[in-house]
Amino acid sequence: QNLLLLPGMFAIEPVITVAWSLSYEVFYYLAVPTLIGSLRLRTWSRSNRLMLFLVMAIAAAAYCAATGATQIRLVMFIAGILLYELLEDEKYPRVDGLGLAALVLGLLSIEFLVQGPLRFVVLFVSFLVLCYAAFGCNGLVCRMFCWTPLRWLGNMSYSYYLIHGLALKIAFDLLSRLVPGRSDWIMEYWLLLPPMFMATLLPATLLFATIEKPFSLATSTVRR
Repeated sequence: QNLLLLPGMFAIEPVITVAWSLSYEVFYYLAVPTLIGSLRLRTWSRSNRLMLFLVMAIAAAAYCAATGATQIRLVMFIAGILLYELLEDEKYPRVDGLGLAALVLGLLSIEFLVQGPLRFVVLFVSFLVLCYAAFGCNGLVCRMFCWTPLRWLGNMSYSYYLIHGLALKIAFDLLSRLVPGRSDWIMEYWLLLPPMFMATLLPATLLFATIEKPFSLATSTVRR
């Protein structure tokens, strides 16, 4: 599994580390071209492709709910597939107000719903509707996510994803040293959220500015 970059794909128990997301991404890159080629999906109508992937998402969620399989997160890739198909066809109505409702619903599901198929079904729908509203029209949701600080955070989101866990670990270790005898900060969750976000923002910015941007995003120059 490690050789194929797929640790966690065949795990029975949930994988806690960030490795699962990279494994699912590699699996997606391997599986989808095979699916497109074998079924000749480019010759299908858009509505038939939408129906196929929607049925796949429902079947995957039902299977995970019935068996307890931990790979329910894979359905979020299907949400992205459906999003692309919907945005490519102008006959589907554009929505804006539903995007804000989807954002609130998604955040509430992360905070209050237990880990499991139901949570990812809610995230599937809310993510799809939110992104459809943001990319599909120039309404409030689009303007909100075009706000410069949010765009900056989005540009460096991968660097943030990679290093925020380490930054939080160091920050809470220092906090525990300042307040001896405390290891559980659940009661202070909302109070600590802003300073801990700032504590993760600085190393993520440095990582993005020194590694990701110059080596991954900078425009290459061709020597003549």
